[in-house]
Amino acid sequence: MQGTAMVEFAIVVWLLVILVLGFVELGRAFYQHNTLHEAVAVGPRYLARVPDIVIMDSGCSWDDPSNTARDNATNLVIYGELDDDGTPVLNGLTIDDISLSHYDVGSGTTMAIETCVIRVEASVGFNSLFGDLIPIPVTLNAAAEERYFGQ
Repeated sequence: MQGTAMVEFAIVVWLLVILVLGFVELGRAFYQHNTLHEAVAVGPRYLARVPDIVIMDSGCSWDDPSNTARDNATNLVIYGELDDDGTPVLNGLTIDDISLSHYDVGSGTTMAIETCVIRVEASVGFNSLFGDLIPIPVTLNAAAEERYFGQ
């Protein structure tokens, strides 16, 4: 009878450790998703206010031959700043994970004016606390849109 408490504790402690680590990983997943969502929201906000980056006469097409504004927006999403020499806001986020696009809302509808909407999407793998020891195949996705102002 004296050793039963120790045996019961040895059996139950692994379950408790697994539960606690599971909750920690879930919290990290929410944190990383929120960080990605906030980073992605900056891209279209920046592009929507760059003057003359979109031509409205031709159905909402890019007018940025040097890609400067789009590169700046990508850097804002990845690094949180216009330069591309910083640390990514989310570990593993690269230029290949970012997608910039636009579409015309008013064409072919009863809207009085055509409106161009700029969309930024990102998709990156979840960075687990355990790394490759316990692989967690979860992909974090975020997207944000903003109407083009050009001012």
